[in-house]
Amino acid sequence: MRDTFQRLLKLAAGYSLVTLIGPLFTIVLTPLYTRVLTLDDYGIVSVCLTLSGLLGVIVLLSMDQAIALHFFDGDEQHKRTVVTTAVVYVGAAGLATGCIVFALAEPLALLLFKDPTRRITLQLLAMLVVCAPLYAVLTAALRLRMGVRRVNALGLAYLLSYVGLNVLFVLILRLKVTGIIAANVLANVTGVGVGLALFWRPLRGTFELRCLQPLLRGGLGLVPGVIGYVMLANIDRLLLTQYVDKSLIGLYDIANRLSSMLYVGFSALWSAWWPMALEMTHRPDAPRQYARIFEYFAAASMLAALALGLFAPEILRVFTRQPYVAAAPLAMVLMIYSGPLAFMNGSFQIGLFVRKRTRWISIASLISAGLNIVLNVILDPYLGVWGATWATVAAGLVFSAIVYAAGQHALFVDYRWLRTLALGACYLSLLGIFGGLLGPLSAGSRALAVALFASAIFAVGFVRWSQFATGIHMVTRWLAAREVAR
Repeated sequence: MRDTFQRLLKLAAGYSLVTLIGPLFTIVLTPLYTRVLTLDDYGIVSVCLTLSGLLGVIVLLSMDQAIALHFFDGDEQHKRTVVTTAVVYVGAAGLATGCIVFALAEPLALLLFKDPTRRITLQLLAMLVVCAPLYAVLTAALRLRMGVRRVNALGLAYLLSYVGLNVLFVLILRLKVTGIIAANVLANVTGVGVGLALFWRPLRGTFELRCLQPLLRGGLGLVPGVIGYVMLANIDRLLLTQYVDKSLIGLYDIANRLSSMLYVGFSALWSAWWPMALEMTHRPDAPRQYARIFEYFAAASMLAALALGLFAPEILRVFTRQPYVAAAPLAMVLMIYSGPLAFMNGSFQIGLFVRKRTRWISIASLISAGLNIVLNVILDPYLGVWGATWATVAAGLVFSAIVYAAGQHALFVDYRWLRTLALGACYLSLLGIFGGLLGPLSAGSRALAVALFASAIFAVGFVRWSQFATGIHMVTRWLAAREVAR
C-alpha cells in the first residue's frame, strides 16, 4: 500500500500543474466576467454548453473510455492502433454532426432562446462539436500512457489559449456570449493540434476496422451511460428554460461552477489513480487497495466540500459581484453531488471496468437521469432552481446505489461502511447545522465546523496520525528531491 500511495502522489504531483492552473485561471477570470456578463448571459452560455455536451456524447460514443477498456490488452503496436482508430472515427463523426448543427442553427436558436440572431452562436457551437470530442480522446490516450509531461504540455496549451482568447473576445472585444463560445472553439482547436503533435510519435498507429469493432461495442455499451450522466448533470439547464427566467439559470450556473471546482481540485489525484487502478487489476491485493484509496478520497472530498460550502458566500463576494452571492446556498448543496458522491461513483465503477461489465454504468445513468428529469418536471414549477438542485442530488444518490451493487457483484471490495457512514453523517450534520439551521454565522464558527470534521476523520479511523505524518514526510521528501534535481 505504501508503494501504491507513493506512486499515486508522484503521478498526481505531475498532473497537478495543469489541474491547478486551470482553477487559478478561472478564479482570475470570474470576477472579470461577472462585470461584463449579466445573469442572462450566463444562462445562455450554460444552455449552449449543455447542448454542446449532449451532442459531443453522440460524436464521441465514449471512445475516450472505450480505449481504456482495450488499451492494456496488447503490445505497444496494439496500443497505438487503438488510439489511432479512435481518433479517426471520432474526427469523422464530429465533422458529420457539426455540419448538421450548422445547418439547423436558426431553428435551434428559435426553440431555445426565441431569438433567431443567436444562430451565429450556434453555428460556432457546431465547430465545438467537432473539436471537443477529439480533444477528449487525445487527452485520455496520453493519460493512459501515463505521459505526465505530454499531458501537462497539452493541458497548458489548451489553458493558455483558452484564457488568452477569452480575454480577447470577452473582456477586450466585449463579444459576451458569442465570445465565450468562440474562445471555447479555438481553444479546442489548439488542443487538438497540440495533442496530435504530442502523441504522433509515441502512439502512432494505423486505422483498423477489426480494432474499431470492439471499440464501438465497448463505446456503445457506455454511450447510454454517458448520455444519462450528462443528462443527470446538465439536463436541468434545458428544463429550467421552461420554468424560470435566464437570470435564475445564470445564478444556477454560477452555483454549479463553484461546486465543480471541488472536483477539479481533486482531479490530479483522480487522473493519477484511474490508470493505476486499472493496471493493478490482476494483483491479489487490488481490492484492499481500492478500499483504502476510496476512504482517502471520501474523507478528503467531504472535508473540502464542507469548507467550500460553508464559505461559499465569501468566495462569491470576493470573486463576483453582489447579485451572484445568492448562488451560495445552491452551491453548498450541489457540492454533495460534485464532491463525495462524484468520487464514490468513480470508485464503485472500477470493478465494472475491470470485469468489462460497463453496461451497468449505462443502466445506472439512464435510471438516475430519468429520475432527474421526472423530479425536475415535478419540482421546478414550484421550487425553481432549488427544485433542480435537490433533483440532482437525489438522482446522484440513486446512481451511487446502483453502481455500488453492480460493482460489488463484479469485483467484491471490502469497504468499511460503518466508518464511512459515520463520517458521512458527521459531514451532513455539520453542513446542516452550521450552513442552514443556525442562520448566518461568523467565519470563526464555520471554521470551527471544518476543524471538527477534520478531527472526525481521525476519530473514525479513516486516517491515523502516523499515516498522516508519513504522508507529509513522503511529500516533503519528494519536493526536496525535485529541488536537488533542479
